[in-house]
Amino acid sequence: MPTKEQKNTTLQKLKGKFGRAQIAIVTDYRGLTVKEMTDLRRRLQKIGAELTVAKNTIIQLATREMPEWQV
Repeated sequence: MPTKEQKNTTLQKLKGKFGRAQIAIVTDYRGLTVKEMTDLRRRLQKIGAELTVAKNTIIQLATREMPEWQV
């Protein structure tokens, strides 16, 4: 289980990503194999996008201060 410090670091990184993002897509990744996730990440990197997996609670905290990003 992540420590409070690790969770805070993740939160700050997500805030930065959301602050720079033009669009964010939230989806459920369950059902994808590791190979499929790796392939998806590589394809996204080629077009300048990225895939980040985070808990819903952390995402909600990261968007709380950004009204335009409310989940």
